[in-house]
Amino acid sequence: MRRGKGGIALKHAIKRTALLLALARTSSLVPEGGILRGRVHVVLEGDETPPPGDAVQVVLGTSETAAGGWGDGAHPSTALCLEWLSERGFKEDETFLDYGCGSGVLAIAARKLGCREAVGVDVEYEALESAAENAERNGIVDGVDWVHGRSVIPGMDEYDAVVANILVGQLSRPSMVATLALGTKVGGALCLSGIRPDQCAVLERLYAPYYDVAEKTFRDPDDFGKEYWGSWARLVLTRKDADRRELLERISDGAIM
Repeated sequence: MRRGKGGIALKHAIKRTALLLALARTSSLVPEGGILRGRVHVVLEGDETPPPGDAVQVVLGTSETAAGGWGDGAHPSTALCLEWLSERGFKEDETFLDYGCGSGVLAIAARKLGCREAVGVDVEYEALESAAENAERNGIVDGVDWVHGRSVIPGMDEYDAVVANILVGQLSRPSMVATLALGTKVGGALCLSGIRPDQCAVLERLYAPYYDVAEKTFRDPDDFGKEYWGSWARLVLTRKDADRRELLERISDGAIM
């Protein structure tokens, strides 16, 4: 009985989180003047506010297509990811992968922060169209690619930094764990977000064979994201050397997202 109640509670928590992320996907909370997350200044199209200091600026569109992808910096999980990218920075030869790219804000920010190549993956074509339009709006036409999840071949490419800002149910799938591990260079970093603080422990356990924990950060909504109740988390992991054959065996024939 206890197991059943716990399972029901977890399902309710996942549904609530999914509802909040759906809200974030369909409504922008970026005010005039933009939002500063670390060294990334996010503004909406038409806002001519210059970025402060040494910040890079990401301009998000307001058209129907541009609004088809989630992520504008208001949600605490996106804020955590942008701040991590800002803290980490990139060497000119480094590459970046965003699994669940939405609006493309993280990949665009990574390119502007100095990475050589950024790839965004999503399972929604509307999000990929949104990301492509936003990248063009920011003058980024080279060194960026948008890929549907069904086209991903796990292990084909490895990246120095990987972000997966998606739901815990997706992050917990064995095939997803293996896909992200195969996509992260040994010694590279994986940033998991879109999760709650109490969900970190299970992810740490699932990713432990392939990653060491580098840091955990929790964040409550601020004035830009009051609608997103409760604390959110960022879990940063460092890729260990692991048996590649074992990882490939964990990839199922079904969808990985």
